[in-house]
Amino acid sequence: MPSPIAAGLAGATMPAGGPCRRPVATWWVSRCLVAAMGLFAAAQTWSATTLSGRVVQNHEAGPPVPAVEVSARGIDPAISGDDGRFVLTLPDDPAAQGIRVRVTPPQGWVVLNDVQLDRAASTDVAEQLPLVVILSPDAERERWTGELLDRKGKQVVEQVYRGRLAGLEQRGAATAAERERLVRERSEALAQLDEWAWHAAARPDEPGAGAHREAWRLFLDGRAEAALQRLSAEPGQAAPGWPLRGLLHSLMFDPAGAARAYEQAVGEAPASPAAWYAYAFFHKGQEDAAQARRGLEQALPLARQAADERTVARTLDNLADLRRGEKRRSEARGQYEEALALYRTLAQRRQADLYLPYVAHALTSLGVMSDDENRYDEARRRFEESLAIYRDLASRDAAYRRHVAVALGNLASVSREQNRHDEARRLYEEALVIRRVLAREDPAVHQPELASTLNSLAGLSRVENRHQEARRLYEEALEIRRTLALANPGAYSGTLAITLNNLGLLSKEERRHDEARKYYEEALAIRRRLAATNPEAHLTGVATMLSNLSSLNRDEDRDAEARAQLEEALDIRRALAAKEPDIHLPDLASTLGRLGLLNRDDGRNDEARKQYEEVVAIYRGLVATQPEVYLPDLALALSTFGVLNTDEKRYPEARLQLEEALDIRRRLARQSAAVHLPDVATTLTNLGVVSRAELRYKVARGYLEEALEIRRGLASANPDVYLEDYAASLNHLGVLNAFDSRIDEARRHFEESLAIYRALAETAPAMFQRRAALVADNLQVLLGR
Repeated sequence: MPSPIAAGLAGATMPAGGPCRRPVATWWVSRCLVAAMGLFAAAQTWSATTLSGRVVQNHEAGPPVPAVEVSARGIDPAISGDDGRFVLTLPDDPAAQGIRVRVTPPQGWVVLNDVQLDRAASTDVAEQLPLVVILSPDAERERWTGELLDRKGKQVVEQVYRGRLAGLEQRGAATAAERERLVRERSEALAQLDEWAWHAAARPDEPGAGAHREAWRLFLDGRAEAALQRLSAEPGQAAPGWPLRGLLHSLMFDPAGAARAYEQAVGEAPASPAAWYAYAFFHKGQEDAAQARRGLEQALPLARQAADERTVARTLDNLADLRRGEKRRSEARGQYEEALALYRTLAQRRQADLYLPYVAHALTSLGVMSDDENRYDEARRRFEESLAIYRDLASRDAAYRRHVAVALGNLASVSREQNRHDEARRLYEEALVIRRVLAREDPAVHQPELASTLNSLAGLSRVENRHQEARRLYEEALEIRRTLALANPGAYSGTLAITLNNLGLLSKEERRHDEARKYYEEALAIRRRLAATNPEAHLTGVATMLSNLSSLNRDEDRDAEARAQLEEALDIRRALAAKEPDIHLPDLASTLGRLGLLNRDDGRNDEARKQYEEVVAIYRGLVATQPEVYLPDLALALSTFGVLNTDEKRYPEARLQLEEALDIRRRLARQSAAVHLPDVATTLTNLGVVSRAELRYKVARGYLEEALEIRRGLASANPDVYLEDYAASLNHLGVLNAFDSRIDEARRHFEESLAIYRALAETAPAMFQRRAALVADNLQVLLGR
């Protein structure tokens, strides 16, 4: 059924054979009211004998349109001048109650706002609204109609928002939580408006007569409350008036009223796909998935039957969002792809700028799904195309800057996963510049996204061992997220936990263990609290925090705590991987690897071997499909397994595993030395230990000296992170030289290593006193010899 929601936004066409072959728009002007009506500019006034106005292009502040005929029965026509202005001389007839004015647009043009200029004698005296005639090319009608509706609706939303905020401030109730609630209500109202305006702009149906037409005009005049009252006062108006009625309740921050309006709509128009879609979109915005699903599943077959491609596409898109949230990924992917195909068709067939944002949105949704499933090449293609679209749109409309920042962040995330770190940094930094500008313009809306970008760039800096930069970015993000979580813990506690965890990781790497424990424990407490009410969303976060705390406890020789935490994390990971292996297998492998390390350290080698075998098998399977993502993990698994075989004197197996790991890590280091060179040094060291044990001293020396040179360079650039590794390499070379009877070299290496460990033990005794003691024993044995 045709929707009335775009009523009166295109010119009415004269009947065939009528006196004018071009489209004309008409409205009534009451002579007895003209003296009370204000005009577009101060110089334009209503009088008892004239009607003045202005004809403009595309929007109220648009350029003037000259040479447009404005006429009325019994009155000489006027022609708009170069400035778009016109003046009609009205008949001096006291008995006349109205004048029907007609505008004859140029060929191929339409009047957008004829319903706004339709005045009723009972209401116009107090309105004093400007008389502006808005024309646009017919081919662009959909775009400019949508912008008109969007602009008028935003004026209503801002008026309501500022009024509510002022009321809170007057009552002394403008707390952070109340301000946050208002911002959420404003955001939801704007989302409802955007969707409604997009659909309304495509439907040039006449509004009909009566209350609905009058309410429509009142809305465009910025009088939403009067429009709602007019609809509510008219019996039997629910069917034609429901779209505007539901929207008006939403714009006035009245979701309960909107829910009643939409429920009434589908009750009175059960065969309308537009009614069911609007019902569903409203409930989706209210996070009522059951009612949203009900509406979408009703709307889809009706829209298909009506061949309404726009509604089919939007219904599929929103259904896919729900399916993805329900973990029905195959269905979601199919629906996103069908929606994308429809959006592409509409963009080619009609005004591209109206549909390209939806093309980009569907691409982003598909990219996020692929990213979640670790299908990074596919995700990259989707994100690159969506970024190109948003850049193009933002070059003409600053409102799309936010979408550009989102697209940059998505692509940067994939680049980081694919170890393309330089590219990821460039993308994150560009996104951060945009986020800072937006956050200054509207902090309530954009601060959360600024914190997210800060957190992401900090994470990249951390893995690149740019620790000072990472800490500064994390701490800025933490300050923002603490403030947000205090105002709205339900919405922002999860992101606060993410930043706490990241600061814990950074602090652990810098051997600031007390800080790391504080951050980890706070993050774990948040995750457990959130998982108690929403386990699907937060159990994986609980497992991550348990794993990270266990690693810290291992470093501090608190093995019993570490084991309990890892075993709990492993149970969670296995359960999640059983349901969704594509998503959770990598995390399962990581947790198995950590438990294997603990078992090896505790002498439980049989358990460790089983765990390493499972880890290597998982990563080999993952590398077969996504080598660029999982080769670093496979190298780590092989290296760790090689160390276990070395401990058990299974040197041939150890050598094969370590040589494969070294080959992978050398290749990766050629792509990104900052990230992978430390791992190359570790593998060289392990191969040196194996070669020494096999009495292949010359081969062992080559490995160990190369590792020492790498670690000397790393420690010189970043001693806080790499000095301990350099001390370990010195000790390994000292042991080799002792076995090879190169006593002076061995002494120098032991003494330098011991001095470093003793200095480190002053600030972190739990970690380094035992290592210093081992080197001291080596030196004593050497000197006693």
